Amino acid sequence: MPVQPPLLFRFTCLLGGLALLPACYREATDSASAPRYTGTAPWTVDGVRPGQTLDEARKILGEPSETRGSRSARVVHWSDKETMVTINAANVVVEIWGHSLKAGGQTVVGPGLSEAEVTQTLGSGKSARTSVQGSGVISFGAKTTGRIFTYENGGVAFEVTVQEGSTQHVRAFRP
Repeated sequence: MPVQPPLLFRFTCLLGGLALLPACYREATDSASAPRYTGTAPWTVDGVRPGQTLDEARKILGEPSETRGSRSARVVHWSDKETMVTINAANVVVEIWGHSLKAGGQTVVGPGLSEAEVTQTLGSGKSARTSVQGSGVISFGAKTTGRIFTYENGGVAFEVTVQEGSTQHVRAFRP
């Protein structure tokens, strides 16, 4: 039969271990990976901003891979950059979908940033939950799967979508 230490000894070791546990704890911060943006440069999505012309977008993004729609509204797609731009009849950009929010040529928010990093970088903005309804015969409501954070910069609205823990895309439009 194995020899077991006395109950008081085991209890003392457990308490000692629990007492040392806070010394192992360190709160993680994202300050180094996501510093607060304080610049004044106009924001863009992948370098393009509503109000620019299609020619200006082409200079920034290169030749598009596809254009769809009518003369009154067209969607121009750059598949290599996964960027889509909606233009009006006057060839002016009215909406952009892409992966990076940039300012002054630098990426401020890019793909994969966590919700905490987005809010640390840009502030809390206006937030809305995105949800997926339950499936099957019986559904007990919706599960929150992400958030859309909306910010304003120079008369342009920017939506940053964080889905399942990381930034998925950025959208810009004039409200």
